[in-house]
Amino acid sequence: MYILGISGGPDSMLLLHEYAYKKEPIFVVCINYNQRMDSHKDVEIVENYCKQNFIDYQIYNFDQKDYKTGNFEEWARDKRMEIFIQNYHEKNASKILLAHHKDDFLESFFMQKVAKRKPSFWGIKKTNIYKGCLIERPFIDKYFKDEILEKCKKLKLDYAIDYTNELPIYTRNKFRLKLKKLTNEEKQKIIDEVNEKNKELEWLEKEFNKAFASWKKIEFKVNYYKDLDYEIQEQLIRKFIFAHCEDKINLTSGKIKNLVNYVIADNTNNPIFILNSQYYLQKSQGKLLLKSKITI
Repeated sequence: MYILGISGGPDSMLLLHEYAYKKEPIFVVCINYNQRMDSHKDVEIVENYCKQNFIDYQIYNFDQKDYKTGNFEEWARDKRMEIFIQNYHEKNASKILLAHHKDDFLESFFMQKVAKRKPSFWGIKKTNIYKGCLIERPFIDKYFKDEILEKCKKLKLDYAIDYTNELPIYTRNKFRLKLKKLTNEEKQKIIDEVNEKNKELEWLEKEFNKAFASWKKIEFKVNYYKDLDYEIQEQLIRKFIFAHCEDKINLTSGKIKNLVNYVIADNTNNPIFILNSQYYLQKSQGKLLLKSKITI
């Protein structure tokens, strides 16, 4: 079984249509955050399609007050991923399918550049494993947004338009509006260049994984880590934390730098490095440890 994350927009409705009649059974998950006055229309479109085509589905509704403060897009992403993962395990599914497309890939790439991140992959991966779940994005290297709209028109697929996607109130939207000025040929040229960058990163990632495996084999001895190049140290401390923490930890470039300095310091005034309210690092008997549930 595949779990499909369907919002009611053109991208996800085309995804739903393309998988509605395949051999593999599907289960549709639709989430209404109730942050727009007309968001109920999106849900109705998904519900009507599923009923007409005898597709199992579940609608999840959040109260408008559930979102408090902070980055709404990040909050909404975290909530829907929790729901997708829950359904993935409950239904013993083999994949979670999402409708990200080529323009989404480019938006993510530009956001990464502006944030001055050092990612292991530029853009959005077609497949990845997240919390034990296989996530696939069939459209990420297949369609641009305008191609999706054209296909929906030809297929006479009903879909909703989220007007907030056109407002320059989110960073992603600002890049979205800029990309609209480019032709598909121009955008594809950028994608091809990014893919070349990703080939280089893929090779580097293999080298980082080898170094991490060696470090793990000797139980994360600090002296081994000290002898590595700084670039490798950055990646290994990131991998160390992600490998040991179930919860999401925001690792900015500044925090990574501080983490590296903590590990390689011969003498430190701080016996521990606090990551968040749940986790902290500690050096003990020449080894790096990650511990939880510290009381401050």
